[in-house]
Amino acid sequence: MRFRIWTPLLTLTAALLISLPGFGQGYDLSDPTEPWKHADSGKGTEVPVPFEPLTTDGTSVSMWGRKHELGNLLSKQMTNQDKPIFPAPPTVSLSVGSDRYEFNGGSPKVSLSRPDRVEFTGTRLT
Repeated sequence: MRFRIWTPLLTLTAALLISLPGFGQGYDLSDPTEPWKHADSGKGTEVPVPFEPLTTDGTSVSMWGRKHELGNLLSKQMTNQDKPIFPAPPTVSLSVGSDRYEFNGGSPKVSLSRPDRVEFTGTRLT
């Protein structure tokens, strides 16, 4: 039977790989069901190659030839290679009973600007 030969061979191969120096280094696998709770990978702010850091200019965020002009809830405009994507700023409408709310316009404020992450908040609801 092929399975009787392959199963021990795969187990042995996995055990050898784990015992290699540097393999799995930096991970606390004391809880094998949730190793990500203790892993530090992906927590840094560095941007890996070939990606480029995000740049902010007032209320716009740029990366790789794309620019997002921030709005209240959605981007007011997105451009790709200096060409606009939206014919008009998008809006989101919410109707509650006879009241209607539109999420548009507003004054966005960048609250966090790092090479790997940009956060902003909108300040007006019309």
